[in-house]
Amino acid sequence: METQSMAKDDKPGFCLRVDEPDTGDEYRMGSRGFFIGFANGYRVSVQFGKFNYCSARGEVSRKPFPKAQYEAWLQENCPDAEVAIWNPQGNLVPFKTSENSIPDDVRPYTDPETLVKILEWAASQPPMPPASAPTN
Repeated sequence: METQSMAKDDKPGFCLRVDEPDTGDEYRMGSRGFFIGFANGYRVSVQFGKFNYCSARGEVSRKPFPKAQYEAWLQENCPDAEVAIWNPQGNLVPFKTSENSIPDDVRPYTDPETLVKILEWAASQPPMPPASAPTN
């Protein structure tokens, strides 16, 4: 099964993520969401599929589904999403959800209003140099 992921370049913009059919009419329901890349090099992942920490999370079956059922699943609404942030060097930015919480790589069950604040934060960060390739 092929899964689209973050764009391979550092250009700002949007990137869709969704599980692709394995072969022919075999569809699987697991990942769906998108990435947003900002000019400062930060990228935010917003995922709301059955594999993610969101209200759509559920039992994931590895068996294929008919195309019509898969397409209906792609259109289902989800009130929240799992969110992650990468800095320009490719490192996850940990979230701390409360004063006493342990930082985590993803923020689960994020509502749209909180997502907007996270996007504003990521967009407002000063640029950092991207990670450079090791030199020999």
